[in-house]
Amino acid sequence: MDHRRLLLALLYLSTLHFLPSSCYTNGYGILQIDCGSSNKTTTKDRDGITEIWRTDEEFIKSGKNVLIAPNQNFNVMNTLRSFPDGNKNCYKLPLNSDGSKYLLQAGFFYGNYDGQSRPPSFKLEIDGNLWANVTTSMSQEDPVYHELIYRLKKDQATVCLVRTSNDEVPFISSIEAVIMGDSGMYRLMENKTALYLHSRINYGANKSVEKLIGRFEEHYERIWESKEMSEYLNATAEVIPSGSLLGENNPPWPVMATAIRAKKISDSIYLSVNFSAQKTEAVVAYFVLYFMDPTFFPPPNLTNKVDIYIDSQKLNTTDIPLFGRMDNAYSVVSLYPVRVFGSANVTISSTGNSTLAPVLNAMEVFSVMDVSKGGHMMLGFSLAFYVVLLRISISYSTLLIDSGSSNETITEDGDDGKTETWHTDEEFIKSGKNVLHTSNQNFIVMNTLRSSPDGNKNCYELPLNFSNDDYYNKYIIRAGFFYGNDDGLSRPPSFKLEIDGNLWANQMLRLQ
Repeated sequence: MDHRRLLLALLYLSTLHFLPSSCYTNGYGILQIDCGSSNKTTTKDRDGITEIWRTDEEFIKSGKNVLIAPNQNFNVMNTLRSFPDGNKNCYKLPLNSDGSKYLLQAGFFYGNYDGQSRPPSFKLEIDGNLWANVTTSMSQEDPVYHELIYRLKKDQATVCLVRTSNDEVPFISSIEAVIMGDSGMYRLMENKTALYLHSRINYGANKSVEKLIGRFEEHYERIWESKEMSEYLNATAEVIPSGSLLGENNPPWPVMATAIRAKKISDSIYLSVNFSAQKTEAVVAYFVLYFMDPTFFPPPNLTNKVDIYIDSQKLNTTDIPLFGRMDNAYSVVSLYPVRVFGSANVTISSTGNSTLAPVLNAMEVFSVMDVSKGGHMMLGFSLAFYVVLLRISISYSTLLIDSGSSNETITEDGDDGKTETWHTDEEFIKSGKNVLHTSNQNFIVMNTLRSSPDGNKNCYELPLNFSNDDYYNKYIIRAGFFYGNDDGLSRPPSFKLEIDGNLWANQMLRLQ
């Protein structure tokens, strides 16, 4: 056996660890749902591993099954479940409840099933948190996927499709949930956050490399998009082992056997990541960069070491292991939190003592979602919040909040002279900024507001009375908005208002 075959044998043995189990004591470790199908669907990957996709009838009771024109490339996309009735329709997924991380994927393939040639847009939620704004496509080649790495907090996850327009009907084609379990998976992810996939790219690879990635290589159903780049050298190892590597995030071997390389040591690798289509404000991002030089059995005196910059700020320096050496298989650099405005420019440059040009095998980029307040009220931008309990006087029977005020506000009823005390909002929300308007004598509580320039969702938590008798749980809830051009831009904003994870109103402010 020559040294190359011996190395491959060692690499093969290093990947023999267990795949995630489909069943756990409290729920599914792996759950694959072929939405809208009336029978189980069976698929096989390149390794011959059979995957069974369940029907969705045990997970949801609303919606309609639809069969579309068969697509041999995507068997589980041949059916879908549409939701012509109701504003919100939800799947209940029984998963393992020990706080494990799951990779969740929702798939959408329109296929012009309704003959309208109008692919709809709608919202996707998980446990009351916004997961994604879904925009489907007329494409007959590529389904739309939305992926999330999510830590389960109870024994089920609730995935909902939310209508955002009266003439657009939400639908879904597939749902996958795969337990990650290993604490080394995306280790910087905080308990209160989820990671929404922006991109996952295998650099230097072509479509033929994608076909080498089966379940034995990719245990968690992550989709690695192959990408060759003409401005760099696209490098591939002399041999591409099967399986995955043991270590942080368990990348597939085919991903680590390909890379882009700068053409000279003095050159850098430049990559731009554009968030502007996904978010309109600052984004907190999570970057993962994977490094292994695909040079096979290089001379022992060669070294590769790089500095990593985002938007010209140096964030890390790492050694890049060489493919033919077994002392240190690969390097993973995780960067979090990274604050991004619109786009991020990633630069990888050789350090002064490196003897090889910089390389990069793969990069994952996530938007970080705050999921600590799911199910609570989201009230955005400028409001005075008025809550009245109709029939009982326990807890807050009347709660009046003057948002953005630093002091309590006293108002007088014009008819009987009774006064009302408006609380500051500081005990009900921890985000946002107080803003003082030009004084308005007609609307005293509109002289201040709380703006929310940071984050996708900002929430008030209101301690209201709750009774086991629904008769006593009726409230009048009023939210007030007065723009007042406090930012000097003469551009009154539009945004959504939610209550307990449900859409309350689409708010459009005016200058008057």
